[in-house]
Amino acid sequence: MYNIFILTEGGGNTGMGHISRCLSVYQAFEKRGYRPQLIINGTTEVSRVLNGIRYHLFDWINEEEKMKVLIRNADVVLIDSYKCPQVLYQQIAYLCRKAVFIDDNIRLEYPSGIVVNGVMGAEKLNYPIRTDIDYLLGAQYAFLRSAFWDIPSRNINSEVKSAMISCGGNDVGLSSRITKIVKEQFPALKISVVVKDILQSEIDYIQEHANVFAGLGADDMKKLMNESDIAITAAGQTTYELCRMGTPFVALLTADNQAYSIANFFKNGLVQEAIKPDDEKFEELLISQVKHLIDPDVRKKIAQKMQICIDGSGSVKLADYILHHI
Repeated sequence: MYNIFILTEGGGNTGMGHISRCLSVYQAFEKRGYRPQLIINGTTEVSRVLNGIRYHLFDWINEEEKMKVLIRNADVVLIDSYKCPQVLYQQIAYLCRKAVFIDDNIRLEYPSGIVVNGVMGAEKLNYPIRTDIDYLLGAQYAFLRSAFWDIPSRNINSEVKSAMISCGGNDVGLSSRITKIVKEQFPALKISVVVKDILQSEIDYIQEHANVFAGLGADDMKKLMNESDIAITAAGQTTYELCRMGTPFVALLTADNQAYSIANFFKNGLVQEAIKPDDEKFEELLISQVKHLIDPDVRKKIAQKMQICIDGSGSVKLADYILHHI
């Protein structure tokens, strides 16, 4: 039985994107009969999504000796981090048989091992050609939690009756702002808002006009996406889950590291151009894109493309590749 560790970070300002995709790889190894362990640099809030998961919660970057004791002689160590310095990557790679690095934007020069970038269009990035690194690139390796692996073809309703809003960790009043716009322009819509770390006054406002959800696990998120005819979402990890579900969405560019991925969604005809919250025409663009999705033929065409582009098997493909190459 191979000894497998997954190192990542999450909670607070970092958000839950890293943990979400690392959980998907964890579940893929479990599917193959292994017992991986997560080591998470994060806040205690991450525990709510880790029921039944084997994990350690401590700052493994600054408490590196504690981390090294755990992973020494491991068969596989996978790292998904924006914070880990290059020297620590090198030390970790030295301590294990096979090192695997999740990357989004050619963040640094990685040690020997496997580099994985599951972002749509990653195969077009200018990664350096190296004989000591295997590159697994593109949406075929998109990280989706097990709840999103086996999904039937989307059934498109003739009318748009429900909309989901999810602004992620960079909300800063965006959820309440969008709720107000949507409710004023489309008063008949049933609105569901997924919130994280926003002011109670904003939650109180949203609750007057919409259903509010917080701390949703994968199954609950899947259910909400399935029940929503359309979504308005930050252009992060949630976009890949929406694609798998075949739920057409309006994309909001809430962080710079989302730009490349969502631009490739646009090139593939899965979304209209992403909207920046600070755009002076934000309200006008948002209303226009929602109106575009009201047409059932438009939604059907988009949903079919989405479910073809994101087939849900990325994490299992990655786990199988790693296990084959130890």
